[in-house]
Amino acid sequence: APLVGVGPYGESKIACERLVAESSVESVVIRPKTFIGPERLGVFEILFDWIREGRRIPILGDGSNRYQLLAVEDLVDATVRAGTAKVAGETFNVGATEFGTVRSDLEALIAHAGSGSRLRPVPARPAELALRALELLRLSPLAEWHYRTAHRDSFVDVSKAQRLLGYAPRLSNEQALRETYDWYLANRDTLSAAGVTHRVPWDQRALG
Repeated sequence: APLVGVGPYGESKIACERLVAESSVESVVIRPKTFIGPERLGVFEILFDWIREGRRIPILGDGSNRYQLLAVEDLVDATVRAGTAKVAGETFNVGATEFGTVRSDLEALIAHAGSGSRLRPVPARPAELALRALELLRLSPLAEWHYRTAHRDSFVDVSKAQRLLGYAPRLSNEQALRETYDWYLANRDTLSAAGVTHRVPWDQRALG
């Protein structure tokens, strides 16, 4: 696939890869899908908070797109394997090997939570424009890559990591979401004040 970053976030990752490739340091590049797990919340804290409260959950488009996630423990496993195998100079995609559509994964999480939440499809293009405006006005914590990819298929081939690293992720999308949600419920009262890092609840601003 073409190496194209979405917004400054994605572009900076590509720039860093190029810097590493041009250096004399032996390296391995890991390209992980969006990863979640204990102490790794980010935008998922908003989702979990709304499901806990039984609120409607807006999704861009109809939710039929497939969006691959990754459990943080599986990312750690792949990283350790990449650092100990003889694979210098290689690049690996890393993600869950079992994942459904956005709708099916979120509905499974809502059922697991025993929540009254329901998914609410929102037309993608108007939502993108509205979220872009909120971002520019600093009224939303979401960045360009969040709302420009949420309604599109987003998954990668991990067969190279399986072949050369013995990569075998333990958790599917559904399992990673359930385990992270349960961790969030058990720890939400001890989390720090709202901020913008992945370890604290996000300031929802206009989204709230």
